Amino acid sequence: NSFRRDDQRTMFDLACHNGSETSDLDFHYEHTDLVNRIYAPGSYQSRSTNLVYSQDFGPTLNRRWDQRVNYQSRDGSASVSNLSVDELLSVDHYANLSSTYNYQFLQQTTSVGTVASHSGGLNVRHRLYANLTTTLGLSGMKQVLPNGRMESMTESLNFSYNHRLPWNGALSASLG
Repeated sequence: NSFRRDDQRTMFDLACHNGSETSDLDFHYEHTDLVNRIYAPGSYQSRSTNLVYSQDFGPTLNRRWDQRVNYQSRDGSASVSNLSVDELLSVDHYANLSSTYNYQFLQQTTSVGTVASHSGGLNVRHRLYANLTTTLGLSGMKQVLPNGRMESMTESLNFSYNHRLPWNGALSASLG
């Protein structure tokens, strides 16, 4: 037996970037057309689009927003499409207090059906002293499936203590 491959691949690729002192925007698109001359069901077309944006803003540029949108699809004997959206907001309120907020949407579509999930959360971090940090987290997730749905919520509270010791040593303890 020998392995034989005979296909024709045509690709188009486009990438763009625009940046400034406080923001960046990236765009990428790729299209692939593959013709399998030996096994026709192995032929497909795929598309991928990716958009990434980040911006620092606020009176002292103490806030940052990051966004990513990605879409991929493939047509052929096993068609599938995927969409994901990620949002993240980070805020430095003070030198010792910060918070982050996030949201994520995922969707996958196949011949079997569509699955979608939404998840989000927040995280607050406070440094009381140079060595003691407290972190509070809340998150939730909801999945929509072809035959039902699932939901979950989580919360967390963590304490961490770090202290330098002589001769390059360190002491660390955490609870949560």
